[in-house]
Amino acid sequence: MCLVPFFVKSTKQLYGQTAESLVLILSVLGKSNMSQLAILYLSLVARKTDPETCDALFQKMKQLYEIGIIIPYPSDFRCHASNIFTEIFFNHKCDSNDIDVVLNTAFLEVLLRDQIIAEVASDYIDPQVGPIILNTLSHFYDTSNNCEITSLHSGPISIDQIKKSFNKKPPPNIEAYINLLHNSEVVFLLSFNLR
Repeated sequence: MCLVPFFVKSTKQLYGQTAESLVLILSVLGKSNMSQLAILYLSLVARKTDPETCDALFQKMKQLYEIGIIIPYPSDFRCHASNIFTEIFFNHKCDSNDIDVVLNTAFLEVLLRDQIIAEVASDYIDPQVGPIILNTLSHFYDTSNNCEITSLHSGPISIDQIKKSFNKKPPPNIEAYINLLHNSEVVFLLSFNLR
């Protein structure tokens, strides 16, 4: 079993060191589906909720992309979702309807393909975004045996929970991970159990 966590926090706080720490954490996951989905979700929500304050994060992500640490989307995402992501990632364009499109295509394709058990714990950035995620996942759970929502809960994430998310030695920047979680409001966290 391998637990791979990522999270999304309030875009209004994505400045300076906070943005750098978040990108560092994402880069630890490398070119995995998890980092791509985290970036995708961040891109959608950041652009929708507070476009003026997400520029620093986009620039850092683009730098990591250019040197090959992260890639914008998996090659087998549906074409429409990939095109949306490309537009958001490079041109900062986002239509509110795109959130539904991406969550119902690229996001769930990866859940289905990799047979991921999703655990959702959150307070939400946008009251319209959270229910979309939960409703989509719930609908998906009802129609497929490949994805199971093991728990839905809200509240603070403890340091023990974070450390337990790594079944092997934690990454070298685990302290930055913990500090970021505890020094700012955490609004969305997914822990994926890859079977």
